[in-house]
Amino acid sequence: MYLKFFKSLEEFFNLLRWLKNQNKPLNKFIKEQKTKTLIDVSLLIEFLRAKNKARKVEEIPTEELNGYSSEFIVAIRRKDGKEFEPSSLKRANLQL
Repeated sequence: MYLKFFKSLEEFFNLLRWLKNQNKPLNKFIKEQKTKTLIDVSLLIEFLRAKNKARKVEEIPTEELNGYSSEFIVAIRRKDGKEFEPSSLKRANLQL
């Protein structure tokens, strides 16, 4: 069921090894990732509204949305104004 989200079987097994080291069940990991994704998407929507893009995200053509999401990844900052760590930006980019 989850294999369709991975580029290769090796990537899937790497995740399973990582999860084993985290001592977390798979369903807890998925729930956490879903929450992080929802946060990232809500931040993107807020970013689009600030750019006067009142359309729903699902109505924006893919190519145009890719451009906006790239701008978003470059512009996003933490609440204290500091930049995010590269690994956080990579996660946000992958989830969008």
